Amino acid sequence: MYAPILKRIKYLDNVLVERALPVKGFTSVKEGDVVEPFTKLGMAKVSFSKIMLPDKMKMTREFSNKMFLTTKKEIGRVGFKKVLAPFDGYLTKESGVFIFQEEARDYWLLSGVWGQVASVVKDKSVLVKTQVIDVKMVACTKHNVSGELLVFPNPSDTLEMHYLEKFSKDVRGKIIYMGDFATKRLVKRAV
Repeated sequence: MYAPILKRIKYLDNVLVERALPVKGFTSVKEGDVVEPFTKLGMAKVSFSKIMLPDKMKMTREFSNKMFLTTKKEIGRVGFKKVLAPFDGYLTKESGVFIFQEEARDYWLLSGVWGQVASVVKDKSVLVKTQVIDVKMVACTKHNVSGELLVFPNPSDTLEMHYLEKFSKDVRGKIIYMGDFATKRLVKRAV
């Protein structure tokens, strides 16, 4: 027998949320600033991908340290097999091993909540004081899922596309609720 359990919605004030940069960068807010979900708190240059290339690789061109290569450009060969650059980046040689590292890109730190900046660790992180609503929720799906819940309570095509194109690096690990239904165009864009 299935017995649903109802829990009261909790409103919590003075909740602290930390937003941190993955590497040292710069922070653009100060203590006491009022922020909204899309407020940029800071920025850092980040390179997420790094691969070590095979030892037996023969270069197809003259190697110079910190050589820039674009996506799908031939780096070298292992036997008769081409080794192509999987992304834009720099080729370096460290301790006799070739390493290909993705070009550093801007990583913008967003507040993600409405609130007020409580404290700032210069060039590293920001602590935001906000309020939350703790909702006990059950959703029925074919698969067992967990992740960050993104809610668009009053969905508009502009807001959804703006989020997917500007702020969402990847939708894996996120549960997205968009009101009554999601359009086919939006689902294709998200996936």
